Amino acid sequence: PFLELHVVLFFWLFYLIFFLFQVKSCEFPQFKYGCLYYEEILRPNFPVSIGNKYSYKCDNGFSPPSGLFWDYLRCTVQGWEPEVPCVRKCVFHYVENGESAYWEKIYVQGQSLKVQCYNGYSLQNGQDTMTCTENGWSPPPKCIRIKTCSVSDIEIENGFFSESFRTYALNRETSYRCKQGYVTNTGETSRSITCLQNGWSPQPSCIRHLGIGGIFFFFIQYNKYPGITGMNKPFFIQV
Repeated sequence: PFLELHVVLFFWLFYLIFFLFQVKSCEFPQFKYGCLYYEEILRPNFPVSIGNKYSYKCDNGFSPPSGLFWDYLRCTVQGWEPEVPCVRKCVFHYVENGESAYWEKIYVQGQSLKVQCYNGYSLQNGQDTMTCTENGWSPPPKCIRIKTCSVSDIEIENGFFSESFRTYALNRETSYRCKQGYVTNTGETSRSITCLQNGWSPQPSCIRHLGIGGIFFFFIQYNKYPGITGMNKPFFIQV
């Protein structure tokens, strides 16, 4: 019985492998930025069984993930491998307004490199890393001047900045306070503002705090009452 069990398992495994390799197949591979060598001659042979492989090449500016000029596309149980046959090839020449130790080096899609921008400059994403993508370098190899906001850009009437810094980087947040007797337009004694591309937002504002329960004093002119023509008489409103 033990031997019979092994024989059964052997034949079951054999037929399973046979089934996978014979039934499972790959259709003609269609992929971006490249093609098979002699694909028009080979096309009638598809679909093909697992285990077949075909040489292919990529368009200018792209390469196989291996970085070689050409490589093999293999039919596997999961489908064609590599899954993305042609990836972008990025050449790093230089970074504007910055520097890097990796001049004239070739990268493939998904790889990254670090650059150092000059003081006061940054890559467009605010980081120090560029990545080779399907569409080229992201962000582009150019350091741009960092946007800053200065406390001297605005004058807070009846208020002042809470911190002693003079300049703030883009997207940096700070706060201001209103003098005694004044509040922000949201009714608070202090409020946060952020340095944006177009300046501080929201614009700081301090208005007089009227309070509750105060008495407002007005003058109205009576000219309809006998004997009081043209005279001012005090008028009080309780709030």
